[in-house]
Formats: sequence, C-alpha cells, structure tokens
Amino acid sequence: MLTRLVDDVEPLSVDSALLRHLQASSAPAVQSGIGMSIGIEGPTHRVYRVIDIDNLIEAIEVFEMLQVLGFTIDGGREENGRPLITPKAPCSSLQMLAIARAMAALCA
Repeated sequence: MLTRLVDDVEPLSVDSALLRHLQASSAPAVQSGIGMSIGIEGPTHRVYRVIDIDNLIEAIEVFEMLQVLGFTIDGGREENGRPLITPKAPCSSLQMLAIARAMAALCA
C-alpha cells in the first residue's frame, strides 16, 4: 500500500490520524493482481490524498480503518476514475467488507 498527497489541495484536519493508521497497517506486502486507488476527499470536496492498494487483505484493512475513523464510501462518486471516501456516517463492518469484495471483483 502506498499513499500520496495531491498538490495544492487542502487536507482534512484528521489527515495526521489517517496517516498514522495507514502507517500502522499490518497487511502483508504482497501483490495479488488486485489493484485499486482510493481518493480521500478534503474539505473543499476535491481529492487530496490517494491510497493505492495492491491486494484484498489491504483493501479490507483500509476500509475497516476508514470505518473506525468515521469515513464511508460516497455512493458511486468518482474523481479521475477513483472511488471517493468521504467523512460521513459510518457503515457496518459487513457493508464495508461487501464494498471491498465488490471493488476487488471489479478490478480482477
């Protein structure tokens, strides 16, 4: 998993907590042919951080971590072909797992 900031876009005030959680990831660094990018939307409603995920284990871990931080997927919205994650009411773990599996299947 890699993450990067988008130039000249204001980050969320919780970005440092998000980054700490991403750095604490315990997912194995293996590539399974499943690749996806998740854009994190900032306060100006533009993507400011991109998280590149290489396997289903990473995807599930990232979605669970985002849920803990109060994020959820913004209903089918994309920017530059990337699904967006925005701070809204959290989903259940089963909903997040279903979303991760569906996205992985689309990328396979």
